[in-house]
Amino acid sequence: MKTKLILFMATIFLLFNSCKKQAQLIFKSRFYGRAYDNQTKESIAGIKIYATRIDKYIYQRAINYGGPLYLRYERFDSTTTDENGHYKLKFKNEINFEYSVSVGKIDKTKYTGYYLSNWLDNSDKNDLNRKIDIMLLP
Repeated sequence: MKTKLILFMATIFLLFNSCKKQAQLIFKSRFYGRAYDNQTKESIAGIKIYATRIDKYIYQRAINYGGPLYLRYERFDSTTTDENGHYKLKFKNEINFEYSVSVGKIDKTKYTGYYLSNWLDNSDKNDLNRKIDIMLLP
């Protein structure tokens, strides 16, 4: 009976130790900046800004092996620009993702698209505290 109890306890111990989650490196990060009209340089309030990410493995595979031209970034947080066109997004940066920002719906009668002043690639950076201005193109 004592042997069975010891075997049972050893099995339970091994089961719980083998189910541990793999540790991930996570860093606190933020994006901040200003949205403005590229021609007039006037700030634009009320623009929806999204924090986006894509798995580094998918991103690198697409680049290295001529993968799809359009990679879908996952939106995971959002904010809206204030009356001065400023925004700030705080998030946890997991080391196995590439991060950037994107813009929600814009007035197509005024703007044709947008340009990010500082394209992100955090492949060798752990700290993502970046200023990214968003220039809306008429």
